[in-house]
Amino acid sequence: MKILLISPPRLEGLKESKGTIPVPLLHLAAVLRRHGHTPSILDLSIYYPGPRDDPEVFYFDTVRRSLRDTEPGMIGINCFTTIHFPVVLGLAETIKAASPSVPIAVGGAHPSLFPREILERSTVFDYVAIGEAEDSIIELVDALQAGNRDNLDHVQSIAFRRDGHAVITARRSFLSNLDELPEPAWDMISLPDYYADHSHWYNPKGLEFHLSVPILSSRSCPFTCNFCSIYTTMGRKLRMRSPGKVVDEIQMLHQERGQNYFGFIDDNVNVNKKHILGICDEIVQRGLNIEWETTCGTYLGALDDEIVAAMAGAGCVFARLPIEHGNDQMRITIGKKLPREKIFAAAESFKRHRIFTSSMYIMGFPEDTAETLEDTRQMILDLQLDLNYVFNIIPFPGTRLFEQASRDGLFLESFDPDQLWRGGINLDPVQDETRFFIKPYKMELDALHYYRRVFDSLQVLSRRAKSMNKAA
Repeated sequence: MKILLISPPRLEGLKESKGTIPVPLLHLAAVLRRHGHTPSILDLSIYYPGPRDDPEVFYFDTVRRSLRDTEPGMIGINCFTTIHFPVVLGLAETIKAASPSVPIAVGGAHPSLFPREILERSTVFDYVAIGEAEDSIIELVDALQAGNRDNLDHVQSIAFRRDGHAVITARRSFLSNLDELPEPAWDMISLPDYYADHSHWYNPKGLEFHLSVPILSSRSCPFTCNFCSIYTTMGRKLRMRSPGKVVDEIQMLHQERGQNYFGFIDDNVNVNKKHILGICDEIVQRGLNIEWETTCGTYLGALDDEIVAAMAGAGCVFARLPIEHGNDQMRITIGKKLPREKIFAAAESFKRHRIFTSSMYIMGFPEDTAETLEDTRQMILDLQLDLNYVFNIIPFPGTRLFEQASRDGLFLESFDPDQLWRGGINLDPVQDETRFFIKPYKMELDALHYYRRVFDSLQVLSRRAKSMNKAA
């Protein structure tokens, strides 16, 4: 069967940025192809409406051309978060208007939280994939190909509609052996479509690159931070690809596709010491002259100098440090199991091995006060890392933080809980990065905005970071 996999357009505030490679769709396409189906990928994030184009008409025409060219028997749409769902819903409405007989499946974190509501309150989606979708999509497509469009009780981890009501099937176990999956279908996208000017990036080897190629070496996170919803799609058990398989992918992209810079998008690429050391050893043993970063961060609680030295030796040039908060008690409160001494030891180790660093903190938790945020300010000054990003907390549905904020009336804007399924809550920080969505128990908004300005002034701290920022 022909399947069209679609990644939605960029959010409104990101219209000027480059698209993001839809890694989940590359994995699904590879699995579909292995099982004899014919997938294609339409990534709408790389399509740019002109200044005189009506965006809705532009994307409708783009989708309609793709439907005409691919003639799919099913369409799958990826939805990253609640923020993206209104765009995904509009996209599905566009597709149904153009091809009403083609079934549409949607998957991702937000649909996994609201499968029943999506199917019972909207008619444009036919199926919802819940959690990881590699096995589910094969069983679903096989059933559709056999003509069993409504008899799908045997397909685990999906929801479908029967007589106007949602049927949610049994959840399957998460994939335990990631090495059984085929390599992502990198040949199905054009990497130059994602190129940007990275001439101002830290580049100690002087390599030519225009893209940080995303690499996923593991799935899920074993920790329980109260603001994280990754468990909704990946569970809580850390599962890893073997180091050899990971570096096979990197080597192919380096030698066959000319890519020199990579970014690990794991939630915790280094939480298992054997895993990260194995990846580093494979890179060194194969003589790969590359640079790489920890795009989504490193778990500082599991770092030691042996790991950092191996990372540096294997080409790591940029590490993000998700510290989350400078106050020791606040890290405990939000579920971040990270002792203070580990933070400072990791920072010193990265400096010793000349790896460019960016700290990541969050402000605006319900328990925050001027005193706790002052501790974050002081930690930024004490650590003296290159870059420092302090993000306003986003209480995503499905997190303990969302439940807490809802229970205690902390949201600054009212919303209808019955409309959460359709993204009926404004949690988009892109258009206004200074915006807060919830209010701490014992802190006024004026004080929050004061610290917002303080943290923004500390974003670029080191001499080399200031030099790079000036060049950019």
